[in-house]
Amino acid sequence: MTKAIATALSGVSLVAPTPFTESEEIAYEDIGRIVDWAIAKGVRSLAVTGTMGEAFRLSDAERRSVVSEFCRCARGRVPVVAGVGHLSAVTVIDLARDLVRLGATYLLVPPPPIGAVTTETVEAFYDSVALAVDVPLIMQDDPVNLGFALAPETVSRLAARHPNIAYVKLEDLPSPPKIRRVRELTRDGVQCLGGSAGVYALEELLAGAAGIMTGFSFPEALVACADAYQAGRASEARRFMEVGASLARVESMPRISLSLRKHMYWKRSVLSTPVVRSPGIAADPWIVGLALDELRRLEGAWIELVGDS
Repeated sequence: MTKAIATALSGVSLVAPTPFTESEEIAYEDIGRIVDWAIAKGVRSLAVTGTMGEAFRLSDAERRSVVSEFCRCARGRVPVVAGVGHLSAVTVIDLARDLVRLGATYLLVPPPPIGAVTTETVEAFYDSVALAVDVPLIMQDDPVNLGFALAPETVSRLAARHPNIAYVKLEDLPSPPKIRRVRELTRDGVQCLGGSAGVYALEELLAGAAGIMTGFSFPEALVACADAYQAGRASEARRFMEVGASLARVESMPRISLSLRKHMYWKRSVLSTPVVRSPGIAADPWIVGLALDELRRLEGAWIELVGDS
């Protein structure tokens, strides 16, 4: 494997929610609807069983079955990125090998969320995972949710040792300077992906991100922004970003962002329920109402901007 693979994951990758029934069982019948909807909106890949996919509220068997169903429904139309976050390298490697066999094209690998986490132990962890599987790895830099920030120098050292460390998903704010630093240190050998609910998508693209990986519930705005920017139409990209920015801001409220996002997906007929599995926090109905109002505004503004397609 060479670093050439790193250019393959660009544009917008949708971080898909894990759907649940009212009784908190996995709603497998929703998965096909999520996949078809996302592809119709223009996303280039799907990321599943990550932090916002409630991976740590799923059993290991459920993780495997969810990834398997997403891969089956995708039918090779878009790549599937599978999150393999776990508490030890041994369990990550075991899960990673299974998810690759089930059809995952890329693996999203966060640092272990608890334990004696230092730069040295994190590097040893990524060393072992990178040597155990040969698909491209996406290092996840999300210290707010994962408790550890990946320094650009750490990313650079690991990428120099392992050709399949091809990406880093950067959500350590402010992300644009860090994107620029990773690009500089790796000489663009590692491609950066923005995230952070899409709030800073345009700035991340300006900093040199190859794409945006987020679960924002109005992905067509980010798709249009990224496509316009990558085609050299920066002013057009800014217009697309501006029209979606208000919903992205509301939807990214800390602690309740997943609940709000699931309500937006439910309102858009993508999910059959907006249920977050316990002990996840359900957003207050008043806040949900504000977000739904913003969604309605955005839907109207979008039709004015691009037409009813």
